[in-house]
Amino acid sequence: MKKFVAFCLLLIMPAMLSAQGGADNPEPKIVRLERGQVLDLSLVAPLDSGHSQVGDDITFKLERDLNANGSTVLPKGWVIHGRVTKVVRAGKNCKSGRVRWKLEAVKTASGRKIKVQSIPVYLAKPGGSEVIGRVSPDALRRGGNKVAEYLEIAPALVIFSPILVPYFILMLVAMSGEGNCDGTRGQEETVVPGTHFYAAVSKDTRLVQALATPRRCDTPETVTGLTISQTHCY
Repeated sequence: MKKFVAFCLLLIMPAMLSAQGGADNPEPKIVRLERGQVLDLSLVAPLDSGHSQVGDDITFKLERDLNANGSTVLPKGWVIHGRVTKVVRAGKNCKSGRVRWKLEAVKTASGRKIKVQSIPVYLAKPGGSEVIGRVSPDALRRGGNKVAEYLEIAPALVIFSPILVPYFILMLVAMSGEGNCDGTRGQEETVVPGTHFYAAVSKDTRLVQALATPRRCDTPETVTGLTISQTHCY
């Protein structure tokens, strides 16, 4: 009888250990980020055309979770980086300074990169108040086709250039402030911390989300023999 019980235990134990291992190491979940999902970002450090250099790193933080298929891909507060691509210093005759930058691919906790692109406020907040969850691919495409639209009207600009060139010269003089600034220096472009910017996922992206291993938590109600005032997880 004892030999029979020992034999049964030998058969059962591997199955029990396998089940326990599966519970401790749950299968990863595959999620899919959709093109156009909106990221709400805020600037962490000040940015200005007077001190910025091309290539400088710009740091943003995520203002809300980025989710996919019920899982959080990037949590609120996640750090996202950009890079300064162009700097124009303020100059005389009211010439204003400018800073241009581009977002870098966002790295997840697993090291996977998500390509994103900056989008204007009117796409992220079409109603003027709430940030939407996703911008339609058509809206992103239209934004990317602006250059093509300008190229289409280039032949017409060439034809009418004798008429338009003097007008543009006068307009540039007015914009530069010559004649009414008396050599006054223009202002540098300054962006304060906390300023919101918006981005969108550039293309559909499949990600493997590792599920968190269940932890054991003790609460004041479950612990005996010891006095604890709050929940402790291990």
